[in-house]
Amino acid sequence: MNTPVQKIGFKTVDVVFPKDSESIFNNSVKTFGGATVQLYNFARELSKYHHVNALVNEYENINFQDHEDLNILFTFNEKDNFLFKVVKFHSAVRKSKPQVIIQRGLSLFSSFLAIYCYFFEIKFIFMFAHDREARGRFQRNNRKNLLYPVLLKFATSLIVQNGYQRDHLPPEVSHKVNKIKNGFQINKNDMCIKDGVLWVGRLEPWKRPEILLDLAEKLPDKKFIMIAPVVKKHESYAEEIYARAAGQPNVEVIKFVNHNDIDRHFKCARLFVNTSLEEGFPNTFIQSCKNNTPIVSLKVNPDNCITRFNLGFCCDDNCDLLLSCTEKILSDDALFRTISSSVYTYAKENHSIEQNVKMLQKLI
Repeated sequence: MNTPVQKIGFKTVDVVFPKDSESIFNNSVKTFGGATVQLYNFARELSKYHHVNALVNEYENINFQDHEDLNILFTFNEKDNFLFKVVKFHSAVRKSKPQVIIQRGLSLFSSFLAIYCYFFEIKFIFMFAHDREARGRFQRNNRKNLLYPVLLKFATSLIVQNGYQRDHLPPEVSHKVNKIKNGFQINKNDMCIKDGVLWVGRLEPWKRPEILLDLAEKLPDKKFIMIAPVVKKHESYAEEIYARAAGQPNVEVIKFVNHNDIDRHFKCARLFVNTSLEEGFPNTFIQSCKNNTPIVSLKVNPDNCITRFNLGFCCDDNCDLLLSCTEKILSDDALFRTISSSVYTYAKENHSIEQNVKMLQKLI
């Protein structure tokens, strides 16, 4: 149990959660993203220093266990019209009287929120959730956010996950930019029998799950687990992936895992494979590392972390190399033990939520 930190000179901090955060607060099986998990991790840790409100949509049911750490404030219903959303959001913020508002993940709302905070003299901290966002584009569809310059101008602080995001922001906002790595609680886990290949991700085309199925076809004697929830507007794509996986006897598909239960899958996997076209800094990399599980990434390698810290292999978008690297870690016990040790050390030294929140605390 963590020792409480005395809240000297504490502030009120509102953390605005994305609309797809319902499963965090009521244990539903609705899909959530990495931005939600990181906001939750940061918010809980920040509550040691400040009074933290979680601003969430008006969900029908709440079954939330962390009321002592986070106070829930409802904003609006997703079905409300735009004007009603504005009025209800403003009402929630005026009720909480925050000195700081934190939001993660680029949307049109991000730009409006930056203006809102500027007008009401509230410090606004925006956190990038994906490399596309640093180019002013939405994560889900890669379309340009025409109001992106507004966000850059009026946000008080801009938090990036990696060097790529920092380097793609305009130089005129460099004084606002801070790099803070994603964070988790890093605890030493008891090792279990590690077996098979794990893939975790929402079923969106840019995550390229079909490449994982290609890999499984080439390694029919190896076990593959896909934790692969459906994403709204990509239902037909998800059904194609599910149908194909059903015809591969060495592939098990799990359509949803609650954020509290995901660690056991990383803990028991021999290897984690990422096939995404691009990411920010994947939560799954940290979840792999803190559970002693090596990584083989087809393309994503933020800040060259995989190669710099011996976390596994990055394959430079080469599927033949993906196959050979996967076979190497699955078959070579000595190599597995070496990488398994180094990934945990990396997670502990770089992605401890306690240490990374201290950097955010300085901005607040």
